Amino acid sequence: MEELLNFPTDFDYHFPFFQDSMDTDILWSFPSDCLDIGILDDDPLIGRRTAFAPYRGGGGPISSDRSVREENIHKRLIGFFKRAANSSPGIDRTARSGRCYQHMMRERQRRVKLAQSYSDLHAMLPPGSKASKNAIVQIATAYIRRLEGSKAELRRRNDELMTMLRERNERAETAKIKVCVSNPSSKIDSMIGALRCLKGMNVGARTVRARFDGAELAATIDVQTKDG
Repeated sequence: MEELLNFPTDFDYHFPFFQDSMDTDILWSFPSDCLDIGILDDDPLIGRRTAFAPYRGGGGPISSDRSVREENIHKRLIGFFKRAANSSPGIDRTARSGRCYQHMMRERQRRVKLAQSYSDLHAMLPPGSKASKNAIVQIATAYIRRLEGSKAELRRRNDELMTMLRERNERAETAKIKVCVSNPSSKIDSMIGALRCLKGMNVGARTVRARFDGAELAATIDVQTKDG
C-alpha cells in the first residue's frame, strides 16, 4: 500500500500567478530542520496520511480485497437461498398459528369456494356457454332476465285462466242430488257406483257429503251440468 511518489526531474513547475514571487528567495527561505522532512520520506505514518493513491491501469487485475468482498457476497446470497429452500417445506407451528398464515389459508379457501360457485353457475347455463368468469356472469344475468320475463308471462296466463274458470262456474247450472242406500254390501263401492252414474249422465260432481249410519248410506252431491 505504501509507495514512493517519484516526481520527474524535468517537470516544469510553472505557476504564473506566483511567478514574480518565485523569482526571489522569499518563498524558499524555510528553516533547515523543516527541509529534513519531505513527502519522499519512507516514514510509514506519513505514507498513510497522503491523499495520493497508486495509479492502476484500466486493464490491470482487480484488487484482491474487492475479489474477496464479491466472493463473500455471492456466498451469502447462495447461503440465504439455500436456507430459504430448506425452510419452505417445514413451516413451524409458530408460523402456522400466525396471523399471516391464517389469512393466507382463509384467502385460499375463499378462492376455492368462488371457483366452485362459478363452476356450478356455468353448469346451469345453456350448453356452449363460455367458461370465463366475465362471460359466466354476463350470460347468467341475461338468462335470469329471460326467466323473469317467462315467469311474468306465465303468471299473467294463469290469472286469465282463473278468471275464465270463475266465469264458467258462475254460468253453469248447479243442483243437489241426494243418494240413500239401505243395507249396502260395500259403502265405498256404492259411492263409486253413484259417481260413475253421474259421469254417464254428463254431470260433474263439485262437492260430496256422505254419512254412514248403521246399515244406511246417505250422501248429498252438488253437481253441475257440463257444457256440450
